[in-house]
Amino acid sequence: MVLVLGAGVSKGSGLPTWDKLLCGLAQTHLGEQGAALYRSLTTRQFSPQTIASVLETETTRFGPFPELIREQLYRSLIEEARNEGGLAIVLSRNTTLRSVASFCATVKDGIDGYSPNPRVHAVITFNVDSLLQAYGRAFLPNQRGQPLFRTIERPSKHRHSSRMSVYHMHGFIQFRDTAVGNRAQEAPDKVAKLRLKPSSSVFFLLDTLFR
Repeated sequence: MVLVLGAGVSKGSGLPTWDKLLCGLAQTHLGEQGAALYRSLTTRQFSPQTIASVLETETTRFGPFPELIREQLYRSLIEEARNEGGLAIVLSRNTTLRSVASFCATVKDGIDGYSPNPRVHAVITFNVDSLLQAYGRAFLPNQRGQPLFRTIERPSKHRHSSRMSVYHMHGFIQFRDTAVGNRAQEAPDKVAKLRLKPSSSVFFLLDTLFR
């Protein structure tokens, strides 16, 4: 079994959908002109990948695009975590995230920590956020004390028997905030994959999923 995740898993923690993420980024950095640009692109039915590429070109003067995406993606989550006393508290309230993460984990007799559910071969997510990995860090350490979930962001990175592999099909933006979370990255940001053609993403998946 392979689990395929979409925006509904992260929505419960206040993260924006693709539409709100890109629209908010355009408005934040380009003002009303950015909002008009976004409306024009969506009206002409451009894909989110194409819109992201256009916004990356238009916002270069404001900083690296991964940082702009990260700021927009996690803004509400960071504010809530600071107000509520920590990231783990906020994540624990997301019942969908909690259910998915728990389904991926199992406990073996005589072994401390969690192991990957043998019925789940891997997780494929179309989200760029790292909430599933963050939940694993907070609540599901494996027998080695590592987070249960492991991001697979390149074909050369192999699966590990003691961790559950997570494949990000649209790229990966690590949650990083010293006030509420662990800055340690287990995978580099891969916003560039927002511009990959579907065939490229499928090739990446097939080349790594069953290693």
